[in-house]
Formats: sequence, structure tokens, C-alpha cells
Amino acid sequence: MSGSPRVKLTNIISYPSLNYEYSKEREDEGFDISQTYLSPYLTCEECNSIVFIDSKKLRLNLYPVKTDNAGVKTFHSISPEAVPKCPECNRSIKLRIGADDLSFLQAETASDLARKRRIQKIEIVKIQRAYRKYLAFRLAKAKLHFMLIKAMLKTRCASVIQAMFRMRMAKRKIKTKKYLRVIKYARPMLMERALNNNIHKQPVFWYDSREEIHVLNDDYYILVERLGHHPPLHIVEENLELIAKKILQREHQIVTRVQSKWRGIVVRRFNQVFQRELIRIRENMVQSAIKIQMIYRGILGRRTSRRIKINKWNYLIKQRYFEYRKKNNRSLIGAVGS
Repeated sequence: MSGSPRVKLTNIISYPSLNYEYSKEREDEGFDISQTYLSPYLTCEECNSIVFIDSKKLRLNLYPVKTDNAGVKTFHSISPEAVPKCPECNRSIKLRIGADDLSFLQAETASDLARKRRIQKIEIVKIQRAYRKYLAFRLAKAKLHFMLIKAMLKTRCASVIQAMFRMRMAKRKIKTKKYLRVIKYARPMLMERALNNNIHKQPVFWYDSREEIHVLNDDYYILVERLGHHPPLHIVEENLELIAKKILQREHQIVTRVQSKWRGIVVRRFNQVFQRELIRIRENMVQSAIKIQMIYRGILGRRTSRRIKINKWNYLIKQRYFEYRKKNNRSLIGAVGS
């Protein structure tokens, strides 16, 4: 590209439907750059071919970077670059701004222009057919993609429905096996009572042969299939559930009675022990009260006996004193008389 002329692409700016050369000095004349657009196309006048340039980078460099206090705008400085060559004639001197049809410049006569127009229409039809084929291919591809997505969604929905159905069936089977385990290890008396339709309002049925009961305990699905689904599977499951609930209900009643009896025995024993301990505590309290009373009576008795002894000694002392006085008085009277 050494032979290509170097121009500043900053001067290539186009108004809509017009080619216009712009220089930054025209801003002072009221030229508004925001009302323009950059054309990325260059048309060759020799062969009517189109060349592309990078207009986005050029557009960013056309706006001012900053404005000083005096109002002077500073722009990016873009170095000149080489204009690309035309792909047909391999020249760059005849390039014009914009994507235009310049076939009228190449035709020398009216017949040549008509021939070029006809060839141009044929090429246009080919391009349209190719583009319609491309659109049809994209439409078919989109429809195929839609069908694949729809089939995937149907498969996913079917998988989810199957998984939910298997989960429900597995839950029912596990629940029914729990009921079978209850029936299998139930007491004969409880089993007879559960199968007695005269006691319960909801009637139930049971199997007579041991082989059927053995297959029922192993896998009741096989038994239902061997019996030809008479009765059907859901009836068998409901029947097993009803029998197991009757057995459990009777077991709960018996356990409740046993617990109530045992609680009564325990309470009565506790009451007996409580009464015995209460009597013993009362006896200890009575004995303690009697002992306190004995001690108190002993203290009172001793105090009384001491008081009695003191009074007795006082009385004896008084008697002796009186006798002594009488004797002394007599002796004194005799002595005075003599």
C-alpha cells in the first residue's frame, strides 16, 4: 500500500443522503456535529465496488476532549492513514464517500447502461434468492429447534409424571407392607376379632389357603396378578389397611386397659404404703408428745414435791420455834414468880 494516497479520514463525514466534507473550523459557523453520521462505506467509480472503513473509532475522535476558559476546544489528533484499495480494480484513487450506485458513470452509451442494468437486476435476483434461501434455512432450523425443544419438554414432562407416579406407587407399597407386617405378627385372637364382620361396621375379607397367605406376605402384587385382579389391587390394599387398623386399634385398647389396671395397682400400693407411713408418722408424733408430756409432768411433779418439802420443813421449823418459845416463856414466868 505504499502507492496509496494518504488522507485524513476525519474529513469524511456525511449528512443523511448527502456527502459532505467537514473540517473542524466550520464549527464556528454553526455546524452541529451531532446531526451528522459517519459513513463506513467508500464506493469505487471505476468498478462500482464498496470498501469499508472503521468509522466508530473515527467518530469518537471527532468530539472535543475538553474546552478551556476561553472557549477553545481541544480535539484528538489523528495521524493520516492509508485508504484501503478497491477489491476489484486494486486502486484507491477513485473512491467516493458513501454506498452509491455509480454504474451510470461507467456506461458509455444507453445500450451499455441498459445491459448493466439488466445484469444488475439478474444479480439482484440471485442475491434475493440466496437471501430467501438463507431465511428459509434459518426458518427450517428454528422450526426444527422448536420441535426438538417441544420433544425435550414432552420427554421431561413424561419423565416427571413417571417419577411422581413411581413415587406414589412406592409409597403405597411401603405402606401396605407395613400393614402386612402388622397382620403377620398379630395374635390369633386379635386376627379373629379383626375378621369378625359382626363386630365392625366395615366388612373385610381374608384368604383361606396358606399358599395365598405366604405369597401375600412375600409380594401381594404377584398374588393379585395370579388371582386375575379379582379383587383389584386398590381393593386389596384398602382391605389390608382396614384389617391392620382394626388390629392396631384393638391392641391400643388392650394396652390402655393393661396400663390402667397397672396404674390402679401401683396407686393402691402407693396408697397402702402412704397410709402405713402416715400411721407410723402419727405414732411417732404421739410418742413424742407423750414423752414431752411425761417430761413436763416430771418437771411439775418435782417442782411440787420440792414446794411440799419446803412447806413441810417450814411448818416443822415453826412448830419447833413455837414449842421453844412456850418453854422459854414458862421458865421466865416461874423465875419471876419465885
